[in-house]
Amino acid sequence: MASIQRTAYPRFRRLISSRELQDHYTPTPHEWRFAFKATRAPHQAFNLVVLLKVVQQLGYVPKPDQVPPAIIEHIRTSLQLDSTLTLNYAAERTLRGHAKAIRKYLQMQAYSEHGRHVATVAIYEAVQVMDRPLDLINVAIEALRKAAIELPAFSTLDKLVERIRSLANGFIMRRVAKQVTPDLAARLDALLITPSPRRRSPFSRLKEMPKRPTHDHFEALQMRFAWLEELGDMTPVLASLAPSKIATFAEIATDLDAAALRTDLKAAKRWVVLACFVHRVQVQARDDLADMFVKYVGQKHKTAQKALDELRKRQQATVEELLATLSGVTEVARDTEDDATLGADIREVLAARGGIETILAECQVLGSYNGNNYLPLLPIAYRGARKVLFRLLDLLTFTPTTEDDGLLPALELLRRLRLTRSAVIPASVSVTFANEQWQRTVVVMHGKRRKKRMFDRRLFELCVFTALADGLRTGDLALQGSERYADYRAHLLSWDECQPLLADYCRELGLAGSAQGSVFQLWIWLKGVAEDVDWGYPDQSDLIISEEGVPTLKRLPRRPIPQELAAVEAVISERMPDRDVLEILCAVAHWTDWPRHFGPRSGFDPKLANATERHILTTFCYGCNLGPAQTERHT
Repeated sequence: MASIQRTAYPRFRRLISSRELQDHYTPTPHEWRFAFKATRAPHQAFNLVVLLKVVQQLGYVPKPDQVPPAIIEHIRTSLQLDSTLTLNYAAERTLRGHAKAIRKYLQMQAYSEHGRHVATVAIYEAVQVMDRPLDLINVAIEALRKAAIELPAFSTLDKLVERIRSLANGFIMRRVAKQVTPDLAARLDALLITPSPRRRSPFSRLKEMPKRPTHDHFEALQMRFAWLEELGDMTPVLASLAPSKIATFAEIATDLDAAALRTDLKAAKRWVVLACFVHRVQVQARDDLADMFVKYVGQKHKTAQKALDELRKRQQATVEELLATLSGVTEVARDTEDDATLGADIREVLAARGGIETILAECQVLGSYNGNNYLPLLPIAYRGARKVLFRLLDLLTFTPTTEDDGLLPALELLRRLRLTRSAVIPASVSVTFANEQWQRTVVVMHGKRRKKRMFDRRLFELCVFTALADGLRTGDLALQGSERYADYRAHLLSWDECQPLLADYCRELGLAGSAQGSVFQLWIWLKGVAEDVDWGYPDQSDLIISEEGVPTLKRLPRRPIPQELAAVEAVISERMPDRDVLEILCAVAHWTDWPRHFGPRSGFDPKLANATERHILTTFCYGCNLGPAQTERHT
């Protein structure tokens, strides 16, 4: 049975505030007159008015002994009646008569065949796009309330939802199974076949989880994704299914092994379940690839940053060596008058120091240190990663989610650079998608006179991969076929779907039904708030607005500690004895019922014995940093 605490089924609160009593349970004169006209005695009128106020809030007639005493006491006090009056029905027939009178007064229908039809239609339409019994029960409650029909018992809704859900899912599976071709059915069944007793079935490979973002794990994940793509695209088969239904059917395969799927499920249901599971695994694999790519690129940056920190420690020795080289070149230039001989002598000095390339690299490193720029050190960390990063571009498809699509030409150029090994490439695309530090680092001046603008190839590749990772992380780029990195715009309702809902939405929020009316209404609200702020500004001294319009909030002066504070704390300590954490958790659980948020994902009642006590104890132990073994040993 579904857990009533996790649905919208109306129930009495454990703790009813005085404001709630005043707002919702105070009878009006008209209601009191109605109760007097419909009954023969004062105590019956009191019973009727209590029942009326309760039905207005719950939407059904509860048992009299379920009405909290606080509500009865508040209504009795509001009507200034005798304190001996209580809610008591001596005869069941009287209760039924009062319930009938209340339905007529509230223009509410009793739950009957018509109510069952309304709930059935609403549940059947909802089960096409959702599956959790909790959600379906809430849909039925909303449909009955809109139709002004009394709510049945919660168990009635629960059984109705379970029945319709089972029938609808059967129809849906049979409809989808007709889209499965013989070739696809053979491929799906092959996933459940174990080649030999010592080897695993391909189905078990579908359940593998991603590992740490290392080079080998990144490469293995790419190979696994390529294998998943070879299984085929399940989207045409599952086109008629809502994503929530695909996830629900996939969970069936998650909970079973290959042998159970092969023997316990009929062929049609097995194919649909496996198709949904393969589709979900393919989507998850794209998400895992994107996650690992973002973390992998981040590791490269951390490695370069760490290298820069280490270079800072060793930079003194390098500076001294470069200064010695510069002194040697200067001495040769001073002592040699022939320019032709001078060039040969300088080359000899540079060769003794390690060569021109070595000196240039060291100068570049020192320039990175002086400018706090670690980007030139990235190519060292980039070694060995080029293959897996380029393979990612073949496996995944990226699309921009903003109007700025400057990264796309850079991606196309990057794909064409796969076989290129030259140190520099023509600067044929814009790198405005990167920050200024990247732009200064990537662009190099090449040629005999250093006037030709070129890209450092390795740094350009790293710049694009970094921008790609940043775009995925910030949502500026979307990954096709993904879930976590999908384009959010694809999940928005179209205007044709929003148009029929607009009137009810505006009415519930108190907005005008037209665009001009809404703008004018918002303008009125904003003008009123602005005027209130302007009128109240001279009376306060904490906020100062300069002539340039810059607001400044003053620091509040420290108030002196009142002498009476110590006495108040002593009285509080006397009247509030110390409580341990477990006592406090139990008390809060009693008044707020927070353990209702725990339990099975399905929304059903937990099958644990003493579930509330176990939830409290588990929360206490994990809050005290105890694990399962320590909890079992110490409780």
